Amino acid sequence: MRLLPVLVAALLLTGCTPAPPEPGAAAVRAPADVCHTPELGDTGLWVEADGNRFEAGAVGDESTTAVLVHQSGANYCGWARFVHLLRENGIRAVLLNLCGSGQTECTSEEHLVETGAAAVLGAADWARANGAGRVVVVGASLGGIVAIAAAGTDDDGVIDAIVDLSGPIAFEGASSSAFASGVSVPVYFAVSPTDTVVTVDQFENLSALMTSETVQVYPDGVGHGWDMLFDQTLAPSELALEVVAFIQG
Repeated sequence: MRLLPVLVAALLLTGCTPAPPEPGAAAVRAPADVCHTPELGDTGLWVEADGNRFEAGAVGDESTTAVLVHQSGANYCGWARFVHLLRENGIRAVLLNLCGSGQTECTSEEHLVETGAAAVLGAADWARANGAGRVVVVGASLGGIVAIAAAGTDDDGVIDAIVDLSGPIAFEGASSSAFASGVSVPVYFAVSPTDTVVTVDQFENLSALMTSETVQVYPDGVGHGWDMLFDQTLAPSELALEVVAFIQG
């Protein structure tokens, strides 16, 4: 049984005053301040899972919710433009910083995929507790394999679907195939034909290990991870619009 998440919000949806941080602990930060993007708002969260404390934030209060998991060597701010597109389409975003990113505090940065999966499930629990009727996890690159791991270990059924944007098949000792048999929710894979991290064939082989009845593969992306979501003019790509529709169900 996984640990239930313990969360503190800069502006809790209930309107209550947040508890002060523990001595020596970092104060919760608003996504708008973290990313210097005012439209991301001021609802900052902590998600505690498996003895780690993950920096997170929520943008919007819609029922349909996307939990966004970032790429390696980045943080949740890389999703800012996509969050704007989600909000335009009536979708709340929950942003999550994995171990080694932002002010997330982890006892170890080993087993990054597994600890990230626990954080994703904690974020999904928070979304459910705050009115989410549908929760879809969207992971880019590293975030893609984390999304697979989260769905594959989701014993409580808090995740409705996942999107894997060019997630590696293996990352630092973790293998997506090890979690695939536990994935029973719809999955949307996206990959560029020029990607050097993962291929269409690898995604198709991975999907064959899943019990999900609905697995879609988009093989015409351009770029890697979240770069596939916008073109050179920063306009949403066809893939981005398909992902939005998939999230909406």
